[in-house]
Amino acid sequence: MPQFGLLLLVHVFSALLPPVDPDEKTFYNMLDVDRNATPEEIRKAYKKLSLKLHPDKVAQRGDMNAEEAAAEYEKVQEAYGVLANEHKRELYDILRTPTRYRFYAQGAMSNPGALYENLTGATCIDKTRLLGFVLFIILLVLLQPILIAAKIDQSLKEDGALETTSWFAIFVPYWIMAGLGMIVTGLLVPFVPISDRLPLCLSVLEQFFWYLSMIFLCFRWDGTWNSMYRQIFVPVYVAMLLRWIHSFCMLRKIRRDVQRMVTVDYLEREVLKGKDLEDLEESELKDLQSRFLVVTVPADFEPYSEEGVELNDEKIEEQKVEASPEFEAATEIYNNTVSGVASSIVFGTIFLILLTRKLDDRMDGNWWVVFVPIFLERGLKWLLNFYRCACGRMVGDEIIVQMNTQGEAAEKNEKDAAPAESTTATNEDKESPEEQQNDKPSKDTTKTEEKAPAMEEESMEKPSNEKTTKREEDQTSSTENPEMKVEATEDDEGNNIHIDEETFRAWQNAYAEAEESAMQEQAKASSECCNLSLQLILLCLVVAKVQQSYESDDPNNVGFSTFWILFPFFLFFGIVFCCCSLLIYGASPGSLNDLNETPEEDKAGDDPENPPSSENPPPIALPPTTNEEETKEDAVKEADVAVEVVQGLDEPQTKLEVKADMDDLD
Repeated sequence: MPQFGLLLLVHVFSALLPPVDPDEKTFYNMLDVDRNATPEEIRKAYKKLSLKLHPDKVAQRGDMNAEEAAAEYEKVQEAYGVLANEHKRELYDILRTPTRYRFYAQGAMSNPGALYENLTGATCIDKTRLLGFVLFIILLVLLQPILIAAKIDQSLKEDGALETTSWFAIFVPYWIMAGLGMIVTGLLVPFVPISDRLPLCLSVLEQFFWYLSMIFLCFRWDGTWNSMYRQIFVPVYVAMLLRWIHSFCMLRKIRRDVQRMVTVDYLEREVLKGKDLEDLEESELKDLQSRFLVVTVPADFEPYSEEGVELNDEKIEEQKVEASPEFEAATEIYNNTVSGVASSIVFGTIFLILLTRKLDDRMDGNWWVVFVPIFLERGLKWLLNFYRCACGRMVGDEIIVQMNTQGEAAEKNEKDAAPAESTTATNEDKESPEEQQNDKPSKDTTKTEEKAPAMEEESMEKPSNEKTTKREEDQTSSTENPEMKVEATEDDEGNNIHIDEETFRAWQNAYAEAEESAMQEQAKASSECCNLSLQLILLCLVVAKVQQSYESDDPNNVGFSTFWILFPFFLFFGIVFCCCSLLIYGASPGSLNDLNETPEEDKAGDDPENPPSSENPPPIALPPTTNEEETKEDAVKEADVAVEVVQGLDEPQTKLEVKADMDDLD
């Protein structure tokens, strides 16, 4: 099987491999042996070249360039490492060139950029071969619908080569593809874990009963059986029942996996008792893997506590597991499976009952009534995804605002809970604005330096509270980062909200993550809406065709062609084929760099610190040289301005803080 895949890669997808260089030396040429050389001959040739090209031997003889000999020696070692290994030699014989072998062995087939770069240097024949394979896959997918549509049209018109053709012949592509799928899935059963064998067996049985139901329908449509459709649909009933059982098994497995989810910290603390995972034996590791499922905890995880609930180690462990991507993926699969089973039981059962009664002429309603459950199920899903697409980002913004509000409320409660003694002491130490103006720093640098030690002693004696510390941090961050303009804002009620730099950065990161998550949800909902819209259009065309063709009073009027139902598929695959053609034949050297290259204007526009300007920037004037006293004076003026800016804070800024700011500026 791997050989078949490599042969397909070389002969069909050769455009995705590095181009063949006729001047490149093969591994056989490097060792100077034939392609049919035996392992013993390869070993002798390598030994001979090693004695000749080894750096020590070359240094002793001095008859060769040391650098060239070392490079040649590395190539010989690589060639011998490949040809001496039976598996590697088999791969190399299929790929033919060292460059292609290195490309495949290094796993570059999973790199889209490397594949596109190889495509730019491929020959026209290799590109045509690749495009022909794409066209073959598209025709293979559309072959079965085309045969069915042609059979229906010719049967209604009673004219054409397919009019008398058996339905078994029409469904030949289905028999081949579905049969191969069942065989491959059945062969995989012995190789999967025991816990996954039951769901896989149920899946194989479900495919078999769908396969059997198509056989019964072909007998009925060919006139071999005249049984009622409620009897012919017995395999369909069994297949639906097996699907429900398979879904319930999946739900049970997901619940078990969630219960087994633990973190590495919990495993080392509670189970291993300080032991390292690397010190365990293989049997112990298998036992741990069967009992626990280790999850990945996000790096930015922070535990949260609800009001009135004590946060212990068990609660923290639960929060870590719930924050892991494994838990989120399991939850998403669980919810999707539950919704799928519920819709299948409700809408699928009702549709099957209505369809059976209509086909057996036990129902007088038209075909639109029969398909009402399907329209309801698809329509509800479409509305849900449309709501997520239209209102997803609004919900995300609302959540962020609520989180910030809760954080501010908690901070306010902590401030209100401060001891009254600390508040009283702080109020006693406050100075009036008049004292602050009278005690402004002098321009004399010598006096300022003399007052500094006294101020330090005074600050050591003053009691500090939480508000003063926070205000000093806010002022320091404002001095260090002049671009931080959000020092104090007001909410809807007019209360002041203080945001320091660390909180603001955390809010920015949280907002960016929420914005990215909302955009991903919107993109997913948009694609689902497009898919459901296409399904609804196809359902409408099918029902209109059935209603017009079989209930028309005029026998010569067979309605519109069945191929109009397949028009969306033709349009989609036509666009795909055109895009593939442009991509394959339009790939040229340097085009990948042109796609990745960002213009200087765009780079400037993406930089938040250097926004683009429509006007020419003003000339930058160098400041005049000043002496030390003028610099001190400017620093004092800036500190005075800072006092006026923070007037909206809970407490006025003291002259000690102004002086501290001036010292920071020094």
